Amino acid sequence: MASITVNYTVDGVEWPSVLSILDGLSIDYDEDEGLASAPNGDRFNLALYPRAGYLRCDSIDDGDDLCEAIFVLILNLPAPKGVRVIIQEDDFDEGISMELSDFIESITTEA
Repeated sequence: MASITVNYTVDGVEWPSVLSILDGLSIDYDEDEGLASAPNGDRFNLALYPRAGYLRCDSIDDGDDLCEAIFVLILNLPAPKGVRVIIQEDDFDEGISMELSDFIESITTEA
């Protein structure tokens, strides 16, 4: 299961209003199940840990790529300096870590 974790544990950076962002994007989120559903039919697991400063998005099934709705959510998150993302192919992958702002730039820049 592929995942992206966003780490907001940077001094002076506040936890974003993720639920408001989801609402603005019309992404339904079931906190009990940890399941998010976008208007385009994309579904993904979403775990919010405001006290720890983490947000994690996972594909639903093993081997699935990250769906478009995850990237739409990430594009709408605030990206102050120091906030990082970790991209993993599965739970055993050490992953790639980079600044959230750099990640956003990399997915919005045309090749």
